Amino acid sequence: MKKSLFITLFFAVTILFAQEKDKTLTIKQGTWNFGGGISLSVNNNESIRENGNLTGENLGFTITPKFGYAINNNLVIGLGTGYSYNKSSSDFNNDDAAENEQKIYSFSLIPYIKKHFGIGEKVSINLQGNFEYTRNWNDVFENNSSEYNYKSNNYFIGIRPGITYFINKNFALEAQAGSLGYSHTKSEQNNRSNSTKSNSFRFNLNTSSLSFGLSYYL
Repeated sequence: MKKSLFITLFFAVTILFAQEKDKTLTIKQGTWNFGGGISLSVNNNESIRENGNLTGENLGFTITPKFGYAINNNLVIGLGTGYSYNKSSSDFNNDDAAENEQKIYSFSLIPYIKKHFGIGEKVSINLQGNFEYTRNWNDVFENNSSEYNYKSNNYFIGIRPGITYFINKNFALEAQAGSLGYSHTKSEQNNRSNSTKSNSFRFNLNTSSLSFGLSYYL
């Protein structure tokens, strides 16, 4: 349902602003833009079971700064970076021997090229070509004694569709959803001598990859 809602909204905005044929948005050559996004999530839960209570806590945040430069009208090249941290823990009956904790760290480097297509005075749809590299660390503590960790490298090359809406001359809201491209992942698990590799070609327009950000153009 969320997927259908986003697609419907996407085309509704496109049709609405496409009516302004004599005035279409142009990001002029030589324009710089700076932006990104930040998110924070906190969650606590408790599950009541026949043999006791299970409590859980989760804390996470993500920071994604980026900058770009228009090398031609409506054609922007840029670089994005990202850092995220997530900590989750569970405790069974407040028993130290039954407490588990997991920490996940992630760093991303994303050079990109973006082509805008003005469909109104303040709106453009765009296609962004990405090369993404992401490094993940996953540390797991079991029962406060056993520890092991995962490490993975992920590479993605592909295209992401999006919408840009200018609030005023300098500030714009940006949204992206879905992707079309190729992904390669290699992961290793220390202390257990396990490693895996995976390759995939993916196409999706689901809201699990929906992202919003604010950009400043000058």
